[in-house]
Amino acid sequence: MFALKPKGGWTNQLVVKEWLNTVWSKVGGLLQKRNLLVWDSFRAYLCDNVKQVLKNSRTDVAVIPGGMTGLLQLLDVGVNKPFKDN
Repeated sequence: MFALKPKGGWTNQLVVKEWLNTVWSKVGGLLQKRNLLVWDSFRAYLCDNVKQVLKNSRTDVAVIPGGMTGLLQLLDVGVNKPFKDN
């Protein structure tokens, strides 16, 4: 579990950086290959210090543009939203 939990439960730069360092950095760790992380255009994902962590972990980023969730984030639409609604 993450040590940092922002007030109100919202994600911020610190939580993103901790997730990258404790979880994402383990992806491909044994093989030391480049990785691709696909996420939306949330501001905390796009700040310079998060980009530096990604660069240091040999991670390329693909950003899903705003308004494209319904087309590109199918789990959010088909699974997560109905789950949250109920």
